[in-house]
Amino acid sequence: MASVISTGGLSVEDFAKLSINMNRNVNLGTYFIATTTDLLLCGVMIVQFVEYWTYSRTDRKFNKAVVIVSSLTSMGGTFFVLNMMFKLFVYQFGEYSPFATTRDLGYLAIFDVISSFATSLFFAERAFLILGRSKIFAIYAIICFLVNITGGIGYPVLQDISTRTHKESDLQHKVWMTTMYVSGALGLDFMVNVIVTWSMLKSKAESGWKGVDGALVRFGRIVIEAGYPQTMITICWFVTFFGYTDLYIAIYPLWVQNKFYTCVLLASLNSRYSLRRARNQGLTNYLDPSKPPVVHVVTETYVQQSEGSNLPTQSTPNLPKPRYSNPDHHNSASFSPRRKTQSTKKGNLQIEFEEESTDYDETPTLTNSINGNNNQNDLTDKEEDSDSLHKLDYIDNSSRTGLTDDSFLPSIKK
Repeated sequence: MASVISTGGLSVEDFAKLSINMNRNVNLGTYFIATTTDLLLCGVMIVQFVEYWTYSRTDRKFNKAVVIVSSLTSMGGTFFVLNMMFKLFVYQFGEYSPFATTRDLGYLAIFDVISSFATSLFFAERAFLILGRSKIFAIYAIICFLVNITGGIGYPVLQDISTRTHKESDLQHKVWMTTMYVSGALGLDFMVNVIVTWSMLKSKAESGWKGVDGALVRFGRIVIEAGYPQTMITICWFVTFFGYTDLYIAIYPLWVQNKFYTCVLLASLNSRYSLRRARNQGLTNYLDPSKPPVVHVVTETYVQQSEGSNLPTQSTPNLPKPRYSNPDHHNSASFSPRRKTQSTKKGNLQIEFEEESTDYDETPTLTNSINGNNNQNDLTDKEEDSDSLHKLDYIDNSSRTGLTDDSFLPSIKK
């Protein structure tokens, strides 16, 4: 229904209708896009919250308190958005004045202030510890917090007052409160972004994320850990609120701001605990690529002995050592026992044969091989005795085949 008459002789209803119809698609579409984004981020927030609470029960109380406060206020912001959508498009459908008299919409900033304060406190503490507990940064952070809280609480109050009075002074005060709210948030968030990013880039040689494959993955890690998303959404709200006063697109960052803060907070915490759980489970090489992966291969080696080989094997006990020509220049795998060829003639019925020496007790060296000629005469008698063991008797064998004469086999008759 129509309210008080504004400047120009138009009622609030007519003025709101005129402002919305100037660009209806953008003005009304912003509400639906903002609501859809808020619901999607709310689902992401719930999943991250459950994951954090499942695996971080031993986390310190400060982190738990920050997560609880930020998550509850963000959830309350979602219910507030749904209530506003029902009010604008269901209960008061067909009226334009509720879009212009945003008394209730201004109080959504309180949810944003609480969630942003809790999240910014977490990231500010991280930057404070990175700087070695710098007192200068602590004073700067406190000032930014005070400015942000003052502007965040004063904005909805002055929004309600200016809607009822329509005084120029009240509108100017509302603009000042909005400026304080955005400036305090941006001042602290931007400083935290710079400090955390500088620390991560400086210490990447010792940190686990240096070996992460892909520049996009590495960039995403920096964005989450440094808290860039909430800074970007705050800048977006600042630009749309002061740069596009004739449009309603400032509704989008105002409605989804608390979800950005909470989701980034939970993502930053869960990334650390996921890496810690992976290390405890032995998956360090997968999530911490600073250490190269180690592949263990089980191999078995089999040695096959050729047919007819008389080489000693490992399974044969108490065998003499093999004779090698020069063990200093050859490995054991490329040697065979030294062979000697001795030609002996004893009568016309004897043949030349090659025998393999069985004297392995002495392993010759290069010196022994040089002086071998001096000891040749001493070995002649031993070789003749060895030859006598391998003679083939042809004398009594009339067939001259090398076989035993048939006369010695009683079962075979000639």
